[in-house]
Amino acid sequence: MKTALRILDRILDYTAYIAAAIIIGMMLLVSLQVALRALFRFQMVWTIEIIQYSLVVMAFIGAAWLLRKEGHVVMDFVLNRLNERRRNWLNAYTSIFCALLCLLIFYFGLTITVDYFKINYRYQGTIEFPAWMVQLIVPLGTFMLFIQFIRRANGYWKKASVPQKKEAKVAEKT
Repeated sequence: MKTALRILDRILDYTAYIAAAIIIGMMLLVSLQVALRALFRFQMVWTIEIIQYSLVVMAFIGAAWLLRKEGHVVMDFVLNRLNERRRNWLNAYTSIFCALLCLLIFYFGLTITVDYFKINYRYQGTIEFPAWMVQLIVPLGTFMLFIQFIRRANGYWKKASVPQKKEAKVAEKT
């Protein structure tokens, strides 16, 4: 199991590198677009489409890595008012809830991807390509996010299940 988790961590690291490369690529593409338009009145009409698809890909492949780093938005206002054990329980339960949501998105995303593949649906625009190629990132990204939420829930569950030491309880009351 530890080997599988190390492999997942390595995959998440690579997805973060890919997401970073996508951000850099989008920045360079927009800069090139602006420069070409300003200097030569030339416009690459496909730039907006590439950036739209890139944003989707970047968000779905980077979300699990960001969760592993605890980089997502949290309700500090609520969590800071709880003691450590309750905070761990709340994080465990919300992680389980989010994992179930990811499983639901995974299922519907996979269903749509398969349907797009079967009917050979293509995005219409300046660049025409099979829609399933972009849509596939939704089930892949949410499945990695599902696994990461389960890992997160397990970690918080273990922390919350450990009985607090007597000194810690006394310190909490003061």
